[in-house]
Amino acid sequence: MSSNCSGDNDCCSSSAPCAWGEGDCDRDEECAVGSKCEEDNCGGIHGEKAGYSPTDDCCVFSKVSLHVIFALS
Repeated sequence: MSSNCSGDNDCCSSSAPCAWGEGDCDRDEECAVGSKCEEDNCGGIHGEKAGYSPTDDCCVFSKVSLHVIFALS
């Protein structure tokens, strides 16, 4: 996993994937297993938190992952 990516364009990678809420990702492969890269969403997750720009993309749980989480609870 990455170590707290917060908007750095080169932080997330397939060899060091970002966790939920981290970014800036470019592809789903740059996110942890069960997560996907969503476009321009970091501001909605973090608000005005320093380090993120309005165009930063953060990793979020995929719908399939959420179904599995709720089914197991």
